[in-house]
Amino acid sequence: MIRDLAEYKKVTYDTEALKELLVAIEAVSVRRDLITHGQWGFVDGTHFVLRSTGNWPKQPVAIGAYTGSRRVMPEGVKMNLPELRTLRADIIKLLDMAKTLEKSFNFAL
Repeated sequence: MIRDLAEYKKVTYDTEALKELLVAIEAVSVRRDLITHGQWGFVDGTHFVLRSTGNWPKQPVAIGAYTGSRRVMPEGVKMNLPELRTLRADIIKLLDMAKTLEKSFNFAL
């Protein structure tokens, strides 16, 4: 969307900074979603977040046509204070990258 708006408004910016930001966002968003939406547990003094992977058909062929269950492979992901601090630091880096990208925009064309 940033690219589209910049092109529409004929604004120049650092394209490499945007590419790096997008890659970093992908890496952080998976972990962020896991801790905010996951099911938390506590086993032997360690906090875990339950990650469920599997596949679910996007759309049944007809109403009521799909029978069966989703294959789910739950996995506990360790999520103690050091892991949360690392995620926090990565989010702060994303904010810094976004500020750097913002500074690269040239609105005076």
